[in-house]
Amino acid sequence: HWEHAFRDSYHPLYSFLIQAIARFTGNPELVGVAISVLAGSLCVCALYALLRQIWTIEVATVGAFLLAIHPYSIRFSASVQSEALYMLLFVGSVALLLWVLDRPRLGSAVALGAVVGFAYLTRPEGAMVGVLGALAAAIFWLRKLWSGATAARVWGGLSVGFALVALPYVLSLRWVTGVWQLSQKKSVLILMGLMKPSEGSDHEFVWVWGDDRAWIAGALVLFVGLIVAFCSFLRRKDTLASPLAPLWLGLFALALVLGMTVLDFSAFWDLVLNFVSSLRPEMTLLLLLGILAGALHTGRNSSLVIGLVSVVSLIMLFALIFQYGYVSRRHVLPPIVLLFGYCAVGIFVLVDWLAARRLASRKRALILVLALAALLALPKALHDYRGEEYAGRLVAEWLRARPEPPGVLASVRSKSAYYANRHWQPLWIDGQYLSIRRLHDAGARFVLLEVEADMDPSVLGEPPRGLSLKQYHRVVERGHAAILLEIVETDSAP
Repeated sequence: HWEHAFRDSYHPLYSFLIQAIARFTGNPELVGVAISVLAGSLCVCALYALLRQIWTIEVATVGAFLLAIHPYSIRFSASVQSEALYMLLFVGSVALLLWVLDRPRLGSAVALGAVVGFAYLTRPEGAMVGVLGALAAAIFWLRKLWSGATAARVWGGLSVGFALVALPYVLSLRWVTGVWQLSQKKSVLILMGLMKPSEGSDHEFVWVWGDDRAWIAGALVLFVGLIVAFCSFLRRKDTLASPLAPLWLGLFALALVLGMTVLDFSAFWDLVLNFVSSLRPEMTLLLLLGILAGALHTGRNSSLVIGLVSVVSLIMLFALIFQYGYVSRRHVLPPIVLLFGYCAVGIFVLVDWLAARRLASRKRALILVLALAALLALPKALHDYRGEEYAGRLVAEWLRARPEPPGVLASVRSKSAYYANRHWQPLWIDGQYLSIRRLHDAGARFVLLEVEADMDPSVLGEPPRGLSLKQYHRVVERGHAAILLEIVETDSAP
């Protein structure tokens, strides 16, 4: 059912692979898990290939080991989710980009474009590496490190490789939806603040500055022309031929962080907390140790690639939480994986510190530190988190199948609203449940409460005057209860 498949907002590669293999083997769920396990395992190899281009064999091996034991990488690689496949293609495309910048050949550029295309077919943000590859080529040309012919060869190869893989899907979207677009998921124009959803619709977008498309197109053309003119001016100067001082990079990063905090401090703080949670606190400490030990000085091309990916990812993640109100580990983890090399350098800082004080030989110190890292990570990786969510998912899917009018669902997990096909209202903020009154004022109609099996809705508190809670459905599975409640206005409502 091709037309129905392409009408779905999710990009098709993972689902297509499951269907293509399951036609011969049966059991599509087992096939989906097998693809995730294989992709997650190969991602460790892809990260090793990336880190080996930057650091020594020791650092690359330890960095790949850290990915192999990382709890959320294991979690995404053990279920029917596209995260593992996307992370493999994302890390692989970054490794190929670094290879192309070191060896700017047409064939390598075409291969890079193809891998970027497959990453895009898995998740729309996969196209980012291709854009950054074109930008890196432009920077090399501006700094006179590449000739115009070399830059054009990389641009052309990257475009051809991407088009060969991605263009059929883009044409399918045009055929199914009737408009040209790269994705039916979150719009880049909305993330940039240029468009917004029209009132009463989440699928139709309007320009923030009115609907005069001719004026907007003219302004964009003028803006692009100014950028091209400015780049040509910079190329004629010799100032870009010298390396950029780390001080200026630090000042730019500081200005970026300050801008985010001024624009929306709560959104930026949520992003920081999500970063630490996704990376893990102990890995964050190792990352800081590696950076303080000078790991940022990793060579011209690698510093440029990791710097570009990190900065653009940070901007995209902040825009996502600023415009859409949330960001999750599935968004944060792929760019974080690129930083595992710095974490590996941090481990060797600890190893050298232990060896210098003769607390252990360097080899034994390395084994000790890696064993400690595994002991901290594996309990989280082996935790049955899906068992905790299972009852909630059953209730959410039950609600989706009911012939009820649309209503906002309040829940702890945003994915519950996805399973129920409802708009989402957070139920838990700042360590406590929102009051029934506050949920009602926010437009919530249903409340999905996930608690221990022996608990009941009383944990939400007593409803205020004029409101009551009606229990719609209750499921107890794997030691957890999921209770679906409806907020009902009574006759005494003010």
